[in-house]
Amino acid sequence: MSFQRFKNFSSNDSSTGKSKDQRRQYGEGGSDHRLQTALENDAVDQKYGFARHKEHSERVGWLLNMHSTEILDDDKRLLSAVDFYFLEEDGSRFKVSMPYRPYFYVITHDEVLQDITTFLSKKFGGQIASVEVIKKEDLDLDNHLTGLKRTLIKLSFMTSNDLMKVRLCLAVACPKLVRGAPTHEQMMRQHCDLPSRAQVRQPLLAAVRRNREVAKSRSVYADLLDTPASASDASKTQDNFDKIIDIREYDVPYHVRVSIDLRITVGRWYSVRGSTPPTLTHRPDILVWPDCIVLAYDIETTKLPLKFPDSASDQIMMISYMIDGQVRGILLGRSASLIS
Repeated sequence: MSFQRFKNFSSNDSSTGKSKDQRRQYGEGGSDHRLQTALENDAVDQKYGFARHKEHSERVGWLLNMHSTEILDDDKRLLSAVDFYFLEEDGSRFKVSMPYRPYFYVITHDEVLQDITTFLSKKFGGQIASVEVIKKEDLDLDNHLTGLKRTLIKLSFMTSNDLMKVRLCLAVACPKLVRGAPTHEQMMRQHCDLPSRAQVRQPLLAAVRRNREVAKSRSVYADLLDTPASASDASKTQDNFDKIIDIREYDVPYHVRVSIDLRITVGRWYSVRGSTPPTLTHRPDILVWPDCIVLAYDIETTKLPLKFPDSASDQIMMISYMIDGQVRGILLGRSASLIS
């Protein structure tokens, strides 16, 4: 469970007619803008009592929230991180920032694995932080129950923004293959500085889709009859994009990725040390939940059939909210008249 920060709506730019959020969505900004956004978020968190814990001293807290952010490393480079928000037994609050490299996987044929690894490192050298060759279980393999593992190329990035730039190269070329949820896409665009569609020229996913169809029609015996010489000749004449079969785990939300890999979940007690990176140790011996104040609300709006509500055209009909299980008020219409 993760709650997102409220977004401040900004006015339109008179020269371009675009809002600041729109300019950020389509990449008309840079690392300075993203750093400024991160600093503003830190200032808001501090006003609510969630100051960043940087000391090496140990603090015990109950994890109540997490949020994607960006921080500066020792070399003044932006890194993707997750802010973890904690509540102590005495009611005091703090947060720590966990840096973690986002990544996704690329699948290709084993005989051209080294060629594709080198190609991707050069092609996206400005965005990719590291390239690794690993083995993982693949449920798509016919005999995966025997323990057979597939070899994949792991592309890691310094920031989610760099990952999305490479991912957008795939999504624009062939959107049907990229199965990312729209809500996740919108969430990532809020924090990422993406290039415009006119700037994206690599038709990588178009090649991936075509290679999938070719791989389905290719028999196992054809792979056995191929010699290393023929594979080598093909690698010299064939475009490197044509050798990429599939991409995996490109649509996992960043904070979910960090939570899964580091086994950190909301609603547990942790011993926290604010080093770089911070260390979080689960405390299963503490079972009592802290005394939290819970605010729940429901918003009813108008909308078109089979569509999600749109703030530009739809109206708010009612907002009801409760605090600690007790109904505190109902707001009706845009005039926000209160019924206690």
